Amino acid sequence: MDSRIHNVKEVSITSTKLPGGIGISTNIKVRSQPTYIKDIIEEEIVLFSFDGKLINFNIEKSITNQKKDK
Repeated sequence: MDSRIHNVKEVSITSTKLPGGIGISTNIKVRSQPTYIKDIIEEEIVLFSFDGKLINFNIEKSITNQKKDK
């Protein structure tokens, strides 16, 4: 994940209890647009926890070419 702060356009956080009491899935999405390119970057972090302890995570990143807002 890019550690620099970009022009953040949207942040969403959702948590879901998984069936069968196997834990909680938390999904964090951040959409941003760096000042130096026209692309929108979407980073998604999915955390899986059980009994308050983090047991797994996944990070995905996608880049979409879009017209930059002025």
